[in-house]
Amino acid sequence: MIRAATVADVPQVARLQARAWRRAYADVVDPDAMPEPSLFEERWRTRMADGEREAWVFDQDGIVAGFVMVGPSGVPGGEGELHALYVDPAAQGAGVGSALLDHGEDRLRAAGHTRAGLWVFDANAHGREFYERRGWVAVGEPVRHEGWAAPGLRYERDL
Repeated sequence: MIRAATVADVPQVARLQARAWRRAYADVVDPDAMPEPSLFEERWRTRMADGEREAWVFDQDGIVAGFVMVGPSGVPGGEGELHALYVDPAAQGAGVGSALLDHGEDRLRAAGHTRAGLWVFDANAHGREFYERRGWVAVGEPVRHEGWAAPGLRYERDL
């Protein structure tokens, strides 16, 4: 079941995100640069408090199997943004990511967005294929953002 994330979910979500990073980005990010769950937990608490984004979790009997975070974009034009989508490695391949992506896109539409964007590490072939299969299109060239562990590539799509 997909439900709104709560502050009580933050520790579980942070651990999930750290596991997903280690699995998905093992060939992309230097192991010494992999964030610890405490960093993700701090970011989640900040983002939930600012009220600018919506966060949703895929709950399997009290266990968070994945999450999606959406909201306004930092890119000019007023489009929506898929800020994050991660699935626990143990739940990958079971449709959790697709369900969360669909839900995130629905939430962006409900907020009045007609177009959305997201960023993915350029070297993350699995992630790029996932979004491309669902109609997202890469735009521009890879960019190295300040504070990012690797260059990212922008994807966009009409909603």
